[in-house]
Amino acid sequence: MAQSNAHKAPPTSLVAQRYRHLLQMSRDGIFRLSCDFTILSLNPAFEVLTGWPRSEWFGKSLLHLVHHEDQRLIVARLKGALKEETASLCEVRLVMKSGACLLTEIALAPEHENGEATGFFGIMRDLTKPKQAEEALIEQDIELQQAHKMGRWKTGRRHCTRFQQSPDHHYGI
Repeated sequence: MAQSNAHKAPPTSLVAQRYRHLLQMSRDGIFRLSCDFTILSLNPAFEVLTGWPRSEWFGKSLLHLVHHEDQRLIVARLKGALKEETASLCEVRLVMKSGACLLTEIALAPEHENGEATGFFGIMRDLTKPKQAEEALIEQDIELQQAHKMGRWKTGRRHCTRFQQSPDHHYGI
C-alpha cells in the first residue's frame, strides 16, 4: 500500500525557514536569554517596539532594558520559571531609546536541552493601546455612574433625563 506524503513532516531546513519567517513577521518582540538573563537573540519587532537597534543589545543583560522599579519582578519571574519549569507572564516597563517607558506584557518560558536549563524564550507585547482602552472604559464607567446619580444620562448626541421621583409628582397627577 502506498503511503501518502500529506502526513509527512517537512524537512528540517523547511521547518527552520518557516520558523525564521515567523520571527521576522511577528509584531511582538521575540527573544532568547541565557540563564544569567543575557540577551542571545532578538527579532526585528524589538527595534520597532523599543527604538533600540538589536545589535546594541546582544550579549547584554535584559535587566538593563527593564525599568529599575520592575527589575525585581522580572528576576523573580525568571527564577520562578526555571525552578518550577513552567511559563510565566508579567507586566514590566521597558526603557525605550527615547527614554520613555513602554508597558509590556512579557511571557517567559524556560528552555531546556538534555534535561538541563539553558535559558529562556520570551515574547514581549506592547500594552499601550490595550491599557489606554481599559483606562477609557474605566473613565466612561465613572462618568456613567456619576450621571446616574444626578438623574441624567448622556449618550452620544442625545440626552436622556431620568426622573428622581415618580412622573406623577412632576406632573401633579
